Amino acid sequence: MRNISKHRVVMIVAAALALLIFAFIAWRLGWFGVSPAKPETESLSKAPSFAQPKVSDAVANLTPPSARDGNGAANREPPPPGKRGDKETEITQTELPESQPQEVCGLTTAEASAFFASHGTVNMPDVKPVLAEVVSRLIESDDLREKTLGLYIVARQAGMAAMEAERLNYPGCKSSEACSAKPYEAMQQALPTNAAALVNLALTTGDLDVYSAALSACSGAATGACSDVSAARWAEMEPDNAVAWLMAASEADARKDIAARDAALRRAVTAKVYNTRLPSMAPIITSDSVRSLPPLVQASMENAAFGDLMMRPKQVTDGLMRYCVQSKQMVGNRPETCDALATTLLEKDETLSAAMTAAAIGKRVGWSKERLQAVDDEISVAVGYSLSLAASPTGLSCDSLTKLNEFSQKMVLIGERAAVRELVNSSGKTLAELAAYYRKKGG
Repeated sequence: MRNISKHRVVMIVAAALALLIFAFIAWRLGWFGVSPAKPETESLSKAPSFAQPKVSDAVANLTPPSARDGNGAANREPPPPGKRGDKETEITQTELPESQPQEVCGLTTAEASAFFASHGTVNMPDVKPVLAEVVSRLIESDDLREKTLGLYIVARQAGMAAMEAERLNYPGCKSSEACSAKPYEAMQQALPTNAAALVNLALTTGDLDVYSAALSACSGAATGACSDVSAARWAEMEPDNAVAWLMAASEADARKDIAARDAALRRAVTAKVYNTRLPSMAPIITSDSVRSLPPLVQASMENAAFGDLMMRPKQVTDGLMRYCVQSKQMVGNRPETCDALATTLLEKDETLSAAMTAAAIGKRVGWSKERLQAVDDEISVAVGYSLSLAASPTGLSCDSLTKLNEFSQKMVLIGERAAVRELVNSSGKTLAELAAYYRKKGG
């Protein structure tokens, strides 16, 4: 029983720290509603001006709020498997016998025992100073892409911190509308102020990459500074980019403008380019400050810096999902539109979330079993490989964490699905064979 308990803690902690795909899947399966978006904005030339925040003020947003017990929101204890109070999931220091110490990279045996006894809340490395240092350099950079990334991280982290703070008011929340929606609403309220500098940069430069980043940072919020950018305006500026039209469709759907949503989706079908224009995280991943960190700290850093990117797939596909999956009838040209856009997602988007969305739509429009199975195999390989490391007896050893970090970093640098393909190629097996191997291994 003790070994099972330790095994579960390793799975919870390692997966939470080092596997971003879990966050994507969890979010994709439990999206909240989208706040109404403001219709089309005025031209860039009429954009208001915002004061550039001081670097010290900006990076302060990277510090998450304190929980009731004084621990940061990012370090709060995750709910253990099974019932609370169940003897199998209550892990105390005495339940980790010295004869079988559990290794945690960078921690002594005693520190590792306390780490597991607290479900990973004690002795968790504090990555905020390192992240703040990296982000400060980015904001001060003369390179537009680096500055955009720094401001983007600040805005998104502030929103996520507000959401985590609000969640503390609803312990144990599962399905109540009030407790599930309030954290998302808190994030939406926090975003406009913190995204103002990035919105201003987008409007003053007219750069499409910066504009896209500002939209993503606002994450559907439509008040304050965020009311001055819209996906509809992006689609006007870049009419041949399918992503802009997909986001415009989600934006229209959120304000219940069905005609505008359907028109945007039709434009997305004929668009020749698929470019998310998301800011690259490479400057953070490849920075000396991050590469020199111990594996456990790197894992925590990746989760802190990149976890918010799970919000972007929602902005791109929310309207499409409502049109293709949640609609009661598939009439007229709807099946053909849905089939075409699902194919676009599957062929041109490198996120596993997009592949999952494509499969959900494909199932509705009658894709073959083989085509749907290939998507399921990709997910099985990504999750199976990570769990094979995280759930092993040495799941938090330096070797296991290093491999997990390498995989999650590769997912960010070359794309999630590209990282899976590379993993398959190096295995000497086909995608189907490797997926079957991990399914069998996972029981």
